[in-house]
Amino acid sequence: MGEQQIPHSQPTAPYPQPTAPIPPQEAMLSRPAETGPAGTKTIQTFPPLPEPAEAMRVSPATGQPRRDPVMLVGAGFLYASTVATAVGFGFFWWEAINIIRFHESARLLSWTTPRPGSWQSVVWVCVIALVALAVAAGPSIAAFQAWNGWRWSRPVALIAAGLSLLAFLLHPIALVAIPLAMVGAGVLWLPPVKRYFDHWAAFRAEDIRHPQYFDRVRYGPLDRYVTS
Repeated sequence: MGEQQIPHSQPTAPYPQPTAPIPPQEAMLSRPAETGPAGTKTIQTFPPLPEPAEAMRVSPATGQPRRDPVMLVGAGFLYASTVATAVGFGFFWWEAINIIRFHESARLLSWTTPRPGSWQSVVWVCVIALVALAVAAGPSIAAFQAWNGWRWSRPVALIAAGLSLLAFLLHPIALVAIPLAMVGAGVLWLPPVKRYFDHWAAFRAEDIRHPQYFDRVRYGPLDRYVTS
């Protein structure tokens, strides 16, 4: 048998070069790559990915996101507002037991001027106690929930700042609670605290799970695989 002649393949023509100019580097990067003896071609790639957001830092002691220093400052002001209200209520209680200074112990008593020892004085003292509780509880609740990373602590802090105006009805020392609550509520709305709440939201997010159905479980070979 004679030898069979194998035809030689024609040389591959080079890839056509792009006629349009290559976009700038910030839009698309280009680099030449060899394709063989026939020539080269241009490989176009996407631009670099943007810088990732600030990574969440987890405390090795608690396994939770680290407390942001700015958030701690805001919580400190809110807790200080609570302490100022408590101190003012203590001064009110100390002066109210003195009949001579009973009406001077709180601004509300100086307005109503009930007779010391009467049922009206008891009612007004109870009202003052409830007002002091509302003024003191709001900032402490907002500060505690901000420490735990709950975003809704910010509107609670604003409500607490509004309730702090009721300190005008208490002892004059309690007036210190008003600016402290307002400053603390404002700090919780700063951008670093927002990122802190975002980290907590990501920390509490549940992993995506595929749905599982257990009501139509069949054991053994399926009918379509069983030959008759």
